Amino acid sequence: MTSLLLPSFATTTTTTSEALGLSKAIYLVGPQSTGKTTLLNALRRHYGEESTPYLSEIARQVLQAKLYTADHLNGERCLQMQLDIFTAHFQAEMNLFAKGQFEFISDRSAIDPIIYSMQYCKQVDGWYALRDTPMWKILGSWYRDPAATLVVLLEPIEEFLLPDGTRKMPENWAEMSSLHFLFRDFMEAEGDRKSTRLNSSHITI
Repeated sequence: MTSLLLPSFATTTTTTSEALGLSKAIYLVGPQSTGKTTLLNALRRHYGEESTPYLSEIARQVLQAKLYTADHLNGERCLQMQLDIFTAHFQAEMNLFAKGQFEFISDRSAIDPIIYSMQYCKQVDGWYALRDTPMWKILGSWYRDPAATLVVLLEPIEEFLLPDGTRKMPENWAEMSSLHFLFRDFMEAEGDRKSTRLNSSHITI
């Protein structure tokens, strides 16, 4: 798994796109409201919207389809909600693979629901219910392959901390930062655990 930490995405479409390159699957991960979908749309415009496969807003689709609300993130349905999002992402990626599409852009990954389980679900170590699945064995191995994937961790931006009416937003900057560090630490641990070095570099933009 290779990660880049992008401090911002504003007015950097060409530079960022050239740095990433669409010769592999690109995953934009991190807390909500860090600009993942905005960056995805900018990259699609750069590479050609009609010709660029992509996955977007899977978590939002699951929330709406299964009638989850922001309150469920801290409630008894928290772990089930994250498992549903995790499963939906797995299925969406498998659908692309079945079509022979291995170069695409996604504004989340199966990593995201694991991190949200760590942060919010009341069950102690409940996130293992996601990470220890056969689904993660498949996707985790895929994410770790630097020849096939690039996992981009976007750093949070305090001005973006605004409610969107669907998802529960972090209550303050400390909570948003905590989510970011959980992403970073998990990605580093997963890389090391499989004896695959995770290289974290910064692009200054």
